[in-house]
Amino acid sequence: MYYEPRFTSNLNLWTRFAGTNGTEELHLELDGLTDKLDGDDCYVLPQLLFANSSFKELRFSFCSLVSIGVVCWKSLKKLSIGYMKLSNDLIQNILVGSLVLEILELDHFYGINCLHVSNVSVKKLILSQIWSGMTEDLNSELEISTPNLQSLEILGCFEEVHCRLVDVTFLVEVTLEFDNDLRYNEERIGCYERSVNTLRGLLRAL
Repeated sequence: MYYEPRFTSNLNLWTRFAGTNGTEELHLELDGLTDKLDGDDCYVLPQLLFANSSFKELRFSFCSLVSIGVVCWKSLKKLSIGYMKLSNDLIQNILVGSLVLEILELDHFYGINCLHVSNVSVKKLILSQIWSGMTEDLNSELEISTPNLQSLEILGCFEEVHCRLVDVTFLVEVTLEFDNDLRYNEERIGCYERSVNTLRGLLRAL
């Protein structure tokens, strides 16, 4: 569904129904323009969704999580967030309120430079297509600290953000997969070299 502000009232009705009727699995996967992930062009998720003991799996895309308050997902096992602007504080707020979370998936995202997952329950982390944001900054860095994690996947293009692993003591399964298109020009060759350097750094940290 391609989101437009005129759909907000209907979406509010649907999410209110899901949030008040014992729904265990909610997928709200919207579509939009990737250069408009911050502002009125994204659907703002209502606060009632963030204090819910029934949800076990949530998947959001092209939504706004920036203004959420207290998070209390007592039963949530899997959370997938895609095409969103995030922040360090926002992710920590979610983790603090999701004490039984087992799988965290972030897909096509930007806005964070430190991802510290200390929850004992979180066993799998999937990071796909990390963006530097709506800038041309090629020196962005994402520090990843996951002392209790068992499975880590970093997928997509590494050219915009340099990922650095700090504490991955208990990892038993790792997937590192990047793509790069060399067909265009010398600039793409530079992107490839940055991706390779990031991949080498990740391998050394394991």
